[in-house]
Amino acid sequence: MGSAKVSGHPEVGIVGAGLMGHAIGQLFTLRGFSVSLFDANRQVLEEAPARIRSNFRAFLDMGLVTVDDVEGSLSRIRLCRDLEETAPNAVLVIEAVNENLALKQRLFAELERYVGPDTVLSSNTSAISITLIAEPLERKERLVGTHFWNPPHIVP
Repeated sequence: MGSAKVSGHPEVGIVGAGLMGHAIGQLFTLRGFSVSLFDANRQVLEEAPARIRSNFRAFLDMGLVTVDDVEGSLSRIRLCRDLEETAPNAVLVIEAVNENLALKQRLFAELERYVGPDTVLSSNTSAISITLIAEPLERKERLVGTHFWNPPHIVP
């Protein structure tokens, strides 16, 4: 499976568009990556671009980004209605859902069916063992932990 590229950057999938996920996606798009964003809650998903635009306000006011940066970033986000369309071209898929082991295990087991053989799966968990999350996976070695601090668009 090939990866979609924007400006030479591979595609990143983000699962969970709430508190952390939308801002994690913002980080990647600001650096030129295309992002496929999914959330099971349609309202949260639909509100993500407005939340990202709002996140940029302080950066605009301080002169850290331009309007073109913001619009370019938002143009690189694709809202996905189902999990399957989030992942097939991604080289990295980051999960940012509730801290619930069973939920994360089900999610990654499903994701594993949709991603390419070299796709890295990543959990933004802050408390759950990556080893436990990976238990149901066929290729456990592809799951890593990448804990972003809140708010991820501000805290390095």
